[in-house]
Amino acid sequence: MGRLNIIDFGLSERTNDYKRNFFYQLDAQLKRIHQSGGIVRNFNPQSVFVEEETRTPSFQAVYPSSNSFFDSEDLKRAQIEDIEMLSSLAFCVYLSDGESGYNLDNGLLQFSVLQSNMDFVKTYFPEEDIEYYSQVFGNLEEPIYYSDYIDRKMSQSSSLGNSRTLTKSTEAGRAMAQNSGEAAYVNYILMFTMVAVLTMLSIFAYLFIFN
Repeated sequence: MGRLNIIDFGLSERTNDYKRNFFYQLDAQLKRIHQSGGIVRNFNPQSVFVEEETRTPSFQAVYPSSNSFFDSEDLKRAQIEDIEMLSSLAFCVYLSDGESGYNLDNGLLQFSVLQSNMDFVKTYFPEEDIEYYSQVFGNLEEPIYYSDYIDRKMSQSSSLGNSRTLTKSTEAGRAMAQNSGEAAYVNYILMFTMVAVLTMLSIFAYLFIFN
């Protein structure tokens, strides 16, 4: 099964719904990595991939946090930095839309620079996500995950009687290509579970090598 980095895959040219679903899946993987004692560090657009067959996003490498940080506070800070860099990547992807958009080959824009210009930055995020990214580009004291944010919004929407009819995709990649709005995010489960075991195995492989 081949994979392409998100530049070659053409993520910039996809719809906002597609991008939101992509970052939902990528964030959910990041959360699993953190829960398993790993960190990512590298969020360069050339180091974030999409599996060609399943359209599932993945990171180039996962690193064992146990060899890098001395205590829980250091680890928490590293996890927050992962979330900050993922949010910077999301901004760069949204900014890259269109022929005159940002060139992802230039890598990530500095989080601190974006943080200082949040009034400008938030205009590029989908309206539904501004609340989440405003928190991230503030001063985080605890890790907060985009996937949790979306799940919570969907749960609240459902509890208010605004639940939508969801259609199960018959092909793994079809969920990202055809569904729209927040309902599309539920379909991530269908694809994400296909690679969850592989992701976990890669984490433990790194942990074993570096320990």
